[in-house]
Amino acid sequence: MANSANRTPTALHPAATEKLLSPILVIDCLASTQSYTLGDVRKYLMNVLKSEEEVIKREQELATKYRNETEKMKAQIQVIQNEPITFQSSRCAACNRPLELPTVHFFCQHSFHQHCFQSYSETERECPACSQGGARTEPPHRTADTLHSRLHSDHDP
Repeated sequence: MANSANRTPTALHPAATEKLLSPILVIDCLASTQSYTLGDVRKYLMNVLKSEEEVIKREQELATKYRNETEKMKAQIQVIQNEPITFQSSRCAACNRPLELPTVHFFCQHSFHQHCFQSYSETERECPACSQGGARTEPPHRTADTLHSRLHSDHDP
């Protein structure tokens, strides 16, 4: 019996950790072998059930987190739809210069000069400061300034 108890963790360990077979198939294989006892199968099943319980717990925590985030988003949507929003940005989020008309405002409270927004953004519907692709190596105002200086210095712009 001690020999069987020593063999069980090493023999069933790959099946349990790597999840090579479903627990039903492992039990079916063990049932056809007479070298494993009911105690060995019980230990294996208890470990499988414990790991499945941990997975279920993590999934429930994620579901609760996502449910809470959804409720917060619904509340934000209600605020956006039913209450006025005051834009108080005084500087462009792209070039950090004082805002002058025409400007583009986003609900995330980022504001841009229209020319900065057009040169800085990839799409018209997303805030470039909040979007994933919003980071650039060269600030957009330098590009615009370079273009303007070239247009003024050339004789035939």
